[in-house]
Amino acid sequence: MKHLLITISVCLPFLCNAQKEILKLNNHLKTNKKKMQGTFPVVDKNTGEYTLFFDDKKNFYAYHIDSQNNVENSFLSEGLPKKYNEVIGHYKNGDKTMLFLKDKGNKKFGSILFDFDKQTSKEIVYDFKLQKESYVTSYSNEDNFYLVTIVNKSSVLNLYTFDFEGQYKKESIDLQGETFLSTQGKAIDLHKLMLSEGPKGTGTYTSNLDVVEISPESPNTIEITSESTKMYSKDSSFIISLDGGLDTYLLQIDPKAISYKLTAIARPSLTGEKINSNSFILDDNIHLIAATVDALKYEVKALNTKKIIKSYTVKEDEEISFKNTPIIQEGGRIKDYREMEKTAKLLRRLGKEYIGIAVEKLDDNYVVTIGSKKEISTGGGPGVSFVGVGGAAGAFTVGVIVPSYNPVFNSFNSYTKTKATRIECLFDANFNHLDGNIKNNVFEKINQDSEEIKSKSGETIFILNNKFIWGYYDKASNNYLLYEY
Repeated sequence: MKHLLITISVCLPFLCNAQKEILKLNNHLKTNKKKMQGTFPVVDKNTGEYTLFFDDKKNFYAYHIDSQNNVENSFLSEGLPKKYNEVIGHYKNGDKTMLFLKDKGNKKFGSILFDFDKQTSKEIVYDFKLQKESYVTSYSNEDNFYLVTIVNKSSVLNLYTFDFEGQYKKESIDLQGETFLSTQGKAIDLHKLMLSEGPKGTGTYTSNLDVVEISPESPNTIEITSESTKMYSKDSSFIISLDGGLDTYLLQIDPKAISYKLTAIARPSLTGEKINSNSFILDDNIHLIAATVDALKYEVKALNTKKIIKSYTVKEDEEISFKNTPIIQEGGRIKDYREMEKTAKLLRRLGKEYIGIAVEKLDDNYVVTIGSKKEISTGGGPGVSFVGVGGAAGAFTVGVIVPSYNPVFNSFNSYTKTKATRIECLFDANFNHLDGNIKNNVFEKINQDSEEIKSKSGETIFILNNKFIWGYYDKASNNYLLYEY
């Protein structure tokens, strides 16, 4: 009996955390031996149906799946020229789904139209190239796909929309009359505010414009949330938060109405010559963090009134009374893990590195992660080091398609890419601190399973019917497997 109990308690590694397998899809369309590179899910939130697109650097394979996880339709496309290597969004209407792609220079764009009724595809390369304007982000909803750019050295945004016939339209949102202030209190344009920060302490900006999309439903890492310009998608609008200036600026865009609302929210007040700050939006609140090498302040404010709901302050010679973990420094998922004892060591990092805050809803409580990141080299070999592809720091190789429009997967993927120092804190619904251990989040569970599967490719994570779905391609069986968490 003892041996029987032991046998029953052992499970296959990839099933230890997953609730169940929901799909085992044989990619019968694939006849070559090329490695599966990327997986791009498109979910219909109204019906529970979804489409999986697979890329192997030669073809795009499309599988439409009904709400009961049965494959309804499938066919393939030869795709666009290889220079279009990033999927930035999609638009779905009936039996037609269009994927939008861009080149790595953020200048040229294309799309692939999949018509599941006719089982045909149409590849489109658009005849415009961004001149004197820069790519900002993209936004997809039930109405359309929107490509968002900004005129260089200005405060004018352009919104491009597209139809299934390959035609496009450009409309503008003019914010030239708005005032944006740098950290030094000088008036700057929106374009400069969106540029990435230069080396810490210099007050300079790089030429890179990196906007990372946040999935508030997901656990988010400091590697993602420490970026100064973030995007939050809503059902019919999106918010761009800008933390590179004197205040936190929230720019809400209604793309259908071609209108905007701009809000400035004061960052937590601290004394000091150099103050690092950042923010995170969840539900109806904004969480703000500010730090110097001497002190840290965390505030929760209501978005509609800007009033402070809760505030915590700690100085270098004090214990952090609201943390539930040690001060952790970590490089990679479980590598280079070590703990710090003194608050002063954490503050030195928060005051000098790229600071961030992430907030996760856990039952009726909140898990708040406060920390900073320092970029680390990805080492030699092919590829280009980057941070701006959906916020997932890493490397891409020419010809490999990457999905920047999937913030859920990008947040999961970011666990491996940079070195972060952090604390994790647990609060109740009113943001009062709670004692106790913080249980593993869904990404940590998925990661445990993922690390047990060695011969996988084309990983993805997405949300379907309020559940997290993890998938990977198993080369040996030519099957793509999906698990629900």
